[in-house]
Amino acid sequence: MGNDSPLLTADAVENARFDPARFPSRGYNEDQVDDFLDVVVHTIRVLTATLDQQRQEIDRLKHWRQTTGPMERTAADTLEQEARARADNIIAAARVSAEEIRRLAVSNAQHIVHTDHLATVVEVVDRLHMLRDGITAELGRLEDALAAGQH
Repeated sequence: MGNDSPLLTADAVENARFDPARFPSRGYNEDQVDDFLDVVVHTIRVLTATLDQQRQEIDRLKHWRQTTGPMERTAADTLEQEARARADNIIAAARVSAEEIRRLAVSNAQHIVHTDHLATVVEVVDRLHMLRDGITAELGRLEDALAAGQH
């Protein structure tokens, strides 16, 4: 039998039947048994070669995983750690900036309140000066009128 023979299945082996041998010997037809054994041998060789190829592929994949798998995971871990560190730095910088903005806002608010208060005080002082000037002018007129009336 050549290599292009069909592969045997467990059922085919289990159900194999041979014609009885020719008279006067007892047993099976020797040619049929030989042909069947050729198919069995071919099947075993093909299955063995397939198993060997699969084992080689498994070994190759195991070796690849041992040599590159951990490095890739380590690289991924490193990238993740770097990303987390950058994110932590950005968050810390944002907190510092937020605190500085808050501090400046409070300072500006206080300045505005103080400035507004000062403006109010200056406005009151200016009004008082105007009233004083008006009162002084009125006093001057009254004094002049009194002085003119006494003469």
